Amino acid sequence: MLVGVLVAVVVAEVGARAAAGRLPEPQRWSTPEAQYKVEQMAGRRGVEVAVVGSSVVDVSIDPTRLPRPAYNASLGAGTIRMVRTFALDVAVPMLDPDVVVVGVSSRELNGNARGQRELEDEFFRAPALRRRTGTESMADVVERVAGEVSYVVRYRSVLRDPGRWIDPQPSWDERSTRHDGLYLGFLDAAYRATPEVLARTRGDALHRFTVGRQELAAFRSLVQRLAADGRRVVVVVPPVSADYVRAYPRGAADHQRFLDAVAAVAGPAGAPLVVAGVWDDSLMADPLHTNREGTARFSDLVAPHVAP
Repeated sequence: MLVGVLVAVVVAEVGARAAAGRLPEPQRWSTPEAQYKVEQMAGRRGVEVAVVGSSVVDVSIDPTRLPRPAYNASLGAGTIRMVRTFALDVAVPMLDPDVVVVGVSSRELNGNARGQRELEDEFFRAPALRRRTGTESMADVVERVAGEVSYVVRYRSVLRDPGRWIDPQPSWDERSTRHDGLYLGFLDAAYRATPEVLARTRGDALHRFTVGRQELAAFRSLVQRLAADGRRVVVVVPPVSADYVRAYPRGAADHQRFLDAVAAVAGPAGAPLVVAGVWDDSLMADPLHTNREGTARFSDLVAPHVAP
């Protein structure tokens, strides 16, 4: 019986090694986008400008419209704590830029926004992030070492899904994110502000809006640490639509509170602040994300602030 088990293990290992070149890499970051961007950044050289933020920035700053080599290292659905960690521990060390553009929306600074803790739990549990930040547990280390030795262990999640053997398409590729990190999903969208979209905006991103102390502290520490590291920091607030402003519990007064909080961080850090304001629906894909024309226009607003 023992011999039979050993033979089965060897056969499985040989089969896994033979198939590995055709299988998608196991996901070790919290999202396919994060994993794809880390792979992109690992192969990039000569980046002078890094852009960090959530999905709002992921789509709104086109690196090709900036006057220096740039990469957009923003993450969809990123909270401010996720953005800070990904910027300070992953993107900036990998890219070593002279300038870091930090984008922020009121969603990231809302202390009551729904769903953010769940996103953070998944992000900070990711094995690749734990390894990079030196927070691996003993179990993490054992699993990682076993995966380095055994292809069965490394690809076990893929091997459990026969559909991925037949059609091993990557879960994220250049159809979603361009070579310079720009997310393409919103660019060709017509403005969408259905009752469902607005209800989600009010009930999730702007739920009981208040500038949270922990969120503001995370934003401040990101800007301050980048500046202390000798990086030139530019703080930007991408545009929103009038529907977005109306979705706050207290309307424009809440939006101004958010803008005042951002200015109070950027000013003492000596960071230029670019605030786009409220834009026409024709430049937006939804109340918070730009379309292709809006992205071009906002990128052009940011460009002079990152020039040599």
